[in-house]
Amino acid sequence: HVAEQLAPAAPGAARTGGMGASAGAELYGGRIARAPMLDLLRAGLSPSRLERIESRLAQRCGSVRLCLENIADEHNAAACLRTFEGLGGQHVHVVESVEHLTPCRAITKSADRWLTFHRHYDAVACIDALKADGYHVVATHLDDNARGIDEVDWVALGKVAILFGNERRGVSKLAASHADTCVVYPMAGFSQSFNISVAVALFLSHIRASGAMAGDLDTDELTELYTRWLITAHRNPKQVLERHGFADSVPYL
Repeated sequence: HVAEQLAPAAPGAARTGGMGASAGAELYGGRIARAPMLDLLRAGLSPSRLERIESRLAQRCGSVRLCLENIADEHNAAACLRTFEGLGGQHVHVVESVEHLTPCRAITKSADRWLTFHRHYDAVACIDALKADGYHVVATHLDDNARGIDEVDWVALGKVAILFGNERRGVSKLAASHADTCVVYPMAGFSQSFNISVAVALFLSHIRASGAMAGDLDTDELTELYTRWLITAHRNPKQVLERHGFADSVPYL
């Protein structure tokens, strides 16, 4: 995942292969226009680190979004975010009508630093906003009309937001009733469900394997994220940008 590719891996952390340097080849100066501020930030990073940032950015997917409704446990929250980021996801919608999402940093390994968060205090408002933006909302919820994960053509759905609920209560009935589709992961054993972090990993891995989770960000978002990521990876971004008169043009610095 990106956090481990940009920093030394923690002891025992698993490493998985990526698409490598070719994925980000000619991203800067190509789809991302060269700019003095970006040149300045790039100058403070090593070529290998820039290569990793650009290759990961080229693989970032915006058409599959993760929605977490009232996740209570910080370790579960962290594992969900780390998995989503590691598989190339970017946008996370967090519903906090009951529980506040506070991921454990020891588990995320800073993966959350590379994600874009959207916080909501009402599940229905979150779902309505996603639908208005063209997303097909899929709730991981068992009901009489739920479909198995293998029955869904994830590529044909286009833009997808997949919703997971609280560890004990699951997706709320209200949220499930407003979703476009309810989907379940068929169980082969006596257990009725998986832990939330395992369920997220299984669903997202399946979606990615189907070909529905490929790099697809438009030029504007690529440029915005590239700027944010360079700032995140830089040791002293504020000092450098202030010294060269760029700080006022970066509201999130």
